[in-house]
Amino acid sequence: MSDWYGVSQKDIGDRGGRGLFKQYASLYEALKVIYPEYPWEAQQFVRMSSDYWASLDHRRECLQRIGTELGITEVT
Repeated sequence: MSDWYGVSQKDIGDRGGRGLFKQYASLYEALKVIYPEYPWEAQQFVRMSSDYWASLDHRRECLQRIGTELGITEVT
């Protein structure tokens, strides 16, 4: 499933899937709904919609993930 992280919306559209984005704002949103059992990481996708980053929760999740990768244990 992680191979989807390297796929862009253009890749989907070029292969006849343009209509998918009438239903979903991004490939991440589509996959999250269609395959809810997989723990998708939004930041891993080629491009996220600006709506995604408008959410404070999404920005916080991103920084927490990066902080963990960098070994940051507390925010003061």
